[in-house]
Order: sequence, then structure tokens, then C-alpha cells
Amino acid sequence: MSISAVISLGSLGFLFGCILAYAGQKFEVEVDPRIEKIKACLIGANCGACGYGSCAQFAEAVVAGEAPSTGCRPGRAKVAEKIAEIMAAQKEEG
Repeated sequence: MSISAVISLGSLGFLFGCILAYAGQKFEVEVDPRIEKIKACLIGANCGACGYGSCAQFAEAVVAGEAPSTGCRPGRAKVAEKIAEIMAAQKEEG
């Protein structure tokens, strides 16, 4: 009795795992690589000094052209230069 329960639960677990793996690949959302690069060079304090709720939102706004590269006040010129380099490099490639 307990062997059949283990086998059936194991089979269901494997089946659902396969379904989730397939769904994860099928419905994957592509993220602009510039967003990740910009987030990596930001301070990461999520302070809101830029006018956005988090550093991730600020990075998305910069890539969308809604925020200036100089928007991160705690990062000052150093971060602004890095963001400008990332955005310029992408323009050259595109």
C-alpha cells in the first residue's frame, strides 16, 4: 500500500515538474540586457532620490528614455558616466 502511494506521488511530482519546466521555457520573458548592466552599476540603496521607487525601476526608465542617466543622485558623476557608457555602447551596436 505505501509503495504504490510513493510511486504515484513520485510520478505526479515528476509530471508536474516537467510541465513547470516546459512552461518556464515557453513563457520566458526577455529582459533588455542594458537594464541588468545599469542595475549592477547603481548604488542599490533604493532611496528614491531619482524619483523612482527602486533602482530597478530607475534602470528601466533610463533604458526607456524616460529618465536621464544623471538621475542617481547618491551615485553622482561616477554612476552617471557608467550609465552613459552602457547606453552609448548599445547605440553603437544597434
